[in-house]
Amino acid sequence: MKRVLSLSGGWIYSESSVLDPFRSAGKSEKVNLPFTVDFSRRPVYSCIYRKEIPVPTEMRMREMWVEFDGICGKADIFVDENLVCTRRHSPTRFRINITPFIKSDTVAVLSIVLSSDDIQDRASFYSAGIFGEARLIIVDTARFALGEKGSDGICIRSRIVDGVGKVNVSANIDNPINYDILSYTINASDGSEIATVKTNPVKSDVEITVPDALGWTPQEPNLYTLVARIIRDGRAQDVRSVAFGFRNFEYDEGYLLNGEKTTLKGYSFSPYRENGLSSDASADYSDVCMIKELGGNFVRCDGYPGREFIDCCDENGVLVAIENNALIRPDMTDSDFEAILLTLSDIAAQTRNNPSVVMLCLGKVMVADEGNIPADKIQRLVDAVKSAGGQQLKFMYGYRDERLVPSPASFNTDCDGECVVADYIDDYVTDSGIQKGYRECPGKEISDDAYLCKLKFADDEFTHICKIDYSVKNPVVKVYSNKKDISLVLNDKENKPVTLTSDNGIFTAENLKITKKTRIKII
Repeated sequence: MKRVLSLSGGWIYSESSVLDPFRSAGKSEKVNLPFTVDFSRRPVYSCIYRKEIPVPTEMRMREMWVEFDGICGKADIFVDENLVCTRRHSPTRFRINITPFIKSDTVAVLSIVLSSDDIQDRASFYSAGIFGEARLIIVDTARFALGEKGSDGICIRSRIVDGVGKVNVSANIDNPINYDILSYTINASDGSEIATVKTNPVKSDVEITVPDALGWTPQEPNLYTLVARIIRDGRAQDVRSVAFGFRNFEYDEGYLLNGEKTTLKGYSFSPYRENGLSSDASADYSDVCMIKELGGNFVRCDGYPGREFIDCCDENGVLVAIENNALIRPDMTDSDFEAILLTLSDIAAQTRNNPSVVMLCLGKVMVADEGNIPADKIQRLVDAVKSAGGQQLKFMYGYRDERLVPSPASFNTDCDGECVVADYIDDYVTDSGIQKGYRECPGKEISDDAYLCKLKFADDEFTHICKIDYSVKNPVVKVYSNKKDISLVLNDKENKPVTLTSDNGIFTAENLKITKKTRIKII
């Protein structure tokens, strides 16, 4: 049976300004993951994380894997003195098999050495580190594939035909044997069992029927769970639970969700938090709830947002576009392109079962003329998403052909009514007073400007009273609402209601003689 142990605590961290940090580390400290460091103002070439991992006495027919949620920078990963692999800026989950590099009944030292890709480019080496959690996975040799682009090893394609759900499931299984049993069970959102199918792991592709299936939409984000088990001699060798929804998203002169014309209304989101790229489940949930509260059904992610954020979008009904911001150039090096290709295929594989993820950006193209378009690289990016099992629509900034859909529009660009995307919802006001987004500081209240966007997005009636500056002699009351007229009531009807009208949803009331103690109500 698989065991998953947390590796997020008790790492020994150090920095170095020399070229060989593995042998010449500086002062060390104990840290917990996620842990990132801002190197923009420090003469640091690299940093190193070390942790001791106890090795079980008996490793026969078992393997040890290490899983990371994400690493920023060029990472050389060692077990003791042995280089296991190198990863270049991996914002997505990935796993490495450390079994060949360990000995039974010992303690292995896991080391991650992070540096910039090019030592001449060290000025850009900032917010580096491990920005997610880490885990040790001890598993039998027969299991759902661990090395398949950080995915669950399971691909689900679902559709509804005449009210009946059809679920096609395929699994990538390592080291199966003929008498193993592969069991698939589909559960409803309340945990009740809908259907179970058993097959041979060698023939892992099955179709499962779900009567009276409910579609996944932003209004009704109905989720189901597939539980997959590999069973040998009555014992579960490996178990995976994968949430999915019946969702079909396509583009045909507009966006269609489950066959219905849908306007994408939402905000931009950046995974770069105060400590660099770092997972934060509570902040992710807060941001997704904020998008819904502001009347949005869509979010454009400026980079991979992490699986917690995507899971929140699945549960709350928010459509997601994930952008790969890399610039695709005809003259880029093979190693640079392969790193982009790896990241994109990982994102496609890891989000292929999430009903919320409907679009992937392949990158950006800047060309002087048609002859400079890197068509061969674009085709490889398209093929990478398809081979990973991704059903997401694909777009690219600066270029479009029959393989791609239009880029999601930016704020104030209507795109024929198909898509409106506002500014970043997760930024905040800086110490210098620069407004960076719609949340005044992380985890705090939404700024007034966000409700201007809600005027565009909200279907239901709403009213928002903006912050009032009581330091002036005659404070002004400003209200945002999608009603045609509103009435202000002061101090619970001690005064006559003040009726206001507006054609643009912005209402202003002056000369009201109010103070901080005045109670203001909108009717």
